[in-house]
Amino acid sequence: MSEKEYLYSEIFDSIQGEGTYTGVHSLWLRFFLCNLQCNGFGQLDPKDPSTYDLPFKSFDISNISKVEDLPVWDKGCDSSYSWAKKYKHLPSFRSTRRSKHSEGGSHGKTPECCNILKKKSMKNFLKKLPVEERYDCHFIGTRADESRMRAMSVLQRCRSYVITTLFPYHIRAVTPLSFWTKGDIYEYYSRYDIPKNPAYQAHNMERMGCASCPAHKNWEIRLAKDPTNEGLGMLRQNLKLLKEYEPLRLVDSVNVLKKYIKNPKNELSEKSTEKVGSIIKEFE
Repeated sequence: MSEKEYLYSEIFDSIQGEGTYTGVHSLWLRFFLCNLQCNGFGQLDPKDPSTYDLPFKSFDISNISKVEDLPVWDKGCDSSYSWAKKYKHLPSFRSTRRSKHSEGGSHGKTPECCNILKKKSMKNFLKKLPVEERYDCHFIGTRADESRMRAMSVLQRCRSYVITTLFPYHIRAVTPLSFWTKGDIYEYYSRYDIPKNPAYQAHNMERMGCASCPAHKNWEIRLAKDPTNEGLGMLRQNLKLLKEYEPLRLVDSVNVLKKYIKNPKNELSEKSTEKVGSIIKEFE
């Protein structure tokens, strides 16, 4: 199947408010270049376009780095950022297509450490297996509500798909927990009396962060550069973990962030720099 590229402005979950599925919890994917521009909302005379007041046209976006930082317009189309070309540069507009030759690491979206510890080691193992011992499929425990990108993956592929590029041969991936929530996980623990992994219990965290991985160098910068609120949220959570359990490493991580934001060649917008600076102050 040929690859296609799609740009989308956001993906989120909410309750459907109209139509056949009113009241149903739904996953929403808003593509860029929407063909409907509903500028009549909130206008004094919705029938006369010449009187429209459209704040999205004059809004200053010089310090905006992601869609989440935009206001909700009280006049005109509240989703104008999904079709107005002036917002197309924002990092939250992501492509679903990856290079055919990308294997992660420094050339893809996977950190080099994860590529070495997970993907390369798995590839090497599978290559050595005799044909008759090859695996037909593997199970992955990711869930859609863990991140926007994982929700996007579920939307694109549902819970089963064939991997054709990452392994030495085609293999089917199955993600049976795609639509599970945290509540479902806890209920399953309780029902079958399953002990929680002591690593999570020790750190009092639901997901182990990059700071817990001994191989992830400069994880602080990677999370600081993440254009989504999830990235900065994970940065703060990882620093909290270090503050409680590894205070000496916390000092090193804070210094890494300080040096990065002072570098005039850093990749942060002015607003993102302020947010990272605020996080630094929390943990100094």
